Amino acid sequence: MSIFNKQQQKPMPTFSASQTVLPSAAISRIESGSLAELNVPNLMLKKGEKCCFVDKSYEMVETSITRNVRKSGGTSVPSVFFKGVRYHMGSSESIPVTETKVDYIPGYLYITNKRIIFTSQKGGLEKSIGSLSAFHPYSNAIGLQFGQKVINFILPRADLAVQTLQIMT
Repeated sequence: MSIFNKQQQKPMPTFSASQTVLPSAAISRIESGSLAELNVPNLMLKKGEKCCFVDKSYEMVETSITRNVRKSGGTSVPSVFFKGVRYHMGSSESIPVTETKVDYIPGYLYITNKRIIFTSQKGGLEKSIGSLSAFHPYSNAIGLQFGQKVINFILPRADLAVQTLQIMT
């Protein structure tokens, strides 16, 4: 919080393409239009499931807080008929103010042939590929849409995550 009680936004984290944890053989495979098959010992794969993509990422989490701000005003006028008497007039209203705060949660994004998984120390995400409605590519991120909810992930090589999903569909 600042001295004026305004939320300070954290700067968006960035990656360079060299910070990817995706092996170069997997990168070559994805760029050539094939799915990679990665050995990820810390991920519990289901029967017939193969990991096709993994990389460091930040999940962007937006939180909206609405609070009411009271606004009031008024005036006081002396009476022209009675000495020492004042008339007071005023009004007040409550105005809702919404503030949005963005947090960036570090973790790893996995794309398998059956699920999309984000692992993190602050929670995580596990969704089936079948529940993915759309994906939105950005220069440094990918937005994954599940129904009406879009979850954005910042990645060192977001283009490879997009290509992996394109190969799958």
